[in-house]
Amino acid sequence: MRSDQSEIYLQKSLETVTGYIRGELNLEEAVQRLEELGHVKKSILKVLKDTERNNLINFKMKKRLGDEHLQKNEEGKETD
Repeated sequence: MRSDQSEIYLQKSLETVTGYIRGELNLEEAVQRLEELGHVKKSILKVLKDTERNNLINFKMKKRLGDEHLQKNEEGKETD
């Protein structure tokens, strides 16, 4: 009987973490579910925050035409 409970515990934990990775759960929901299963909050946050998520898009700043003009104005405080 004990191994069945362990398997259920592990399965629910894994489902929660994979749901977080896929973007089905936000951080707060995943933390709450894992705490209910008995995990320590500090450990939960470390694992989840260090885990790369599949649904996140990395927006890198690209230089656009005219950005150089704006940057010069901010530095020199001169306007046209």
